[in-house]
Amino acid sequence: MNNEYKDIKTELLFMNKQDYYTKYRPGYDKKIVDILSNNYGLNSNSIVTEYGAGTGKFLELMQPYVDTYYFVEPNTDMINEAKKNNTSSNIVFLNEKAEETSIPNNTVDFAFAVHSFHYFEKDLFKNELQRTLKENGYFGIIWYDYIDDGDSLSDDWGELISGIKGFKDNHNKMDDRLNIFKDGKFDEHEFRIDKYYTYEELLGLGLSISSTPMPNQGEEYLKFEEGIKEIFNKHQKDNKVKFVLKCNIQIGNVK
Repeated sequence: MNNEYKDIKTELLFMNKQDYYTKYRPGYDKKIVDILSNNYGLNSNSIVTEYGAGTGKFLELMQPYVDTYYFVEPNTDMINEAKKNNTSSNIVFLNEKAEETSIPNNTVDFAFAVHSFHYFEKDLFKNELQRTLKENGYFGIIWYDYIDDGDSLSDDWGELISGIKGFKDNHNKMDDRLNIFKDGKFDEHEFRIDKYYTYEELLGLGLSISSTPMPNQGEEYLKFEEGIKEIFNKHQKDNKVKFVLKCNIQIGNVK
């Protein structure tokens, strides 16, 4: 299972990005909880792990509905931001990599990789899932896609971001899923949400991406900022642009 991040220290990818990530990344809709509860038995006794959990966007949605939440994040800046904003007693913060954690064997009902699966060393991560999940436990991959809504905003955004040095968009690679899920089988769910951004918010969203340049990076940053301005001015209505996001959920057993 190929991983394009295998030679990159993923714990360093989001250094100094935590404020942008917390403020400008979209959160997650309760529809996800409804899907998990109605179809897979998520309940107040469930023990959940999130791998590559960032600053806690998915945690904010899920934590009130479960018994224990293992929050696994290798980046110190990101996990410290999550700790600052989430103080519930049922959260266990682990500043560890997804491929090897201190979570006890055979204890987890649901494990999730939310906008993070593409970063993991897949063979090692599968071993981690097999070790920690209960016999009939579920693993879910969740991410957003930007989709077309009759204009070219998603195309223009994708072209700008994909042109950034070091950017890798592997969210939709299917081959690495097949070897994770039992017999290569998983369920798929999706739904649409609309998100509106001012210019400041659009710039912040761009800066929340691991590979984009920071304001102290001179010409490289100025070029990126100009690209954001061009996209915003082209697509804004009433001083906001509208992204149409498709929330994707892939879920199944591993053992």
